[in-house]
Amino acid sequence: MDVGEKGVRFEDVVRQIKRYYIKRGYSPERAEEIARKTAGKIFWRKFGKRQGAAIISRARRKRR
Repeated sequence: MDVGEKGVRFEDVVRQIKRYYIKRGYSPERAEEIARKTAGKIFWRKFGKRQGAAIISRARRKRR
């Protein structure tokens, strides 16, 4: 799974991971839980604590 592209949205990554786990036989609820945790790990490893916090804060301000 390629999640290294610039501009990949968190929800898109979650959707890809969820689809993968559903195909492997997991329930949709369990697949969603695994997907969110995995996407979060990818996000924090890719951006780190400081840059990740800045991205989240910008996204929250933009959402208002």
